[in-house]
Amino acid sequence: MEQAFKQALIAYKKDEVPVGAVIVKDDVIIARAHNQMNSLTDPTAHAELIAITMACNGLNTSILSDCLLYSTLEPCIMCSGAIVLSRMQSAIFPLKDDRFGGITSVCNTLDIEKMHRVSWRKINAFEADSKELLRKFFSKKRKINQMERWLSG
Repeated sequence: MEQAFKQALIAYKKDEVPVGAVIVKDDVIIARAHNQMNSLTDPTAHAELIAITMACNGLNTSILSDCLLYSTLEPCIMCSGAIVLSRMQSAIFPLKDDRFGGITSVCNTLDIEKMHRVSWRKINAFEADSKELLRKFFSKKRKINQMERWLSG
């Protein structure tokens, strides 16, 4: 989770929503990524999707059944669907996403009976750090938006 959090810090420094993800196979990180929606002008450029693509390319397969995904935030519904489609073994995250979470908050995409089942765990490691980084990011965004509204009169 520490490496996923380092990716979230990179996203924060790039003015991206600070979410990071890593994929592990046989106790080795095979992919690491952070959100890049703004820099790539792509609403699908989430850390989890980029990491899945990197892992699949690196292993030359679309099946990641022996892999674990660590993300600093509960994956959204879109990313959860990709986790299922890649047949990931497990998804691990410290922080629920009450607005977009696709594992436990909004719906449980990983536990739909007719699809590949992916285990998941919410853990405590880096929960406070991830929450604080997201709070700082969105607080800064709100201040900028308020200032822009004030300046535009």
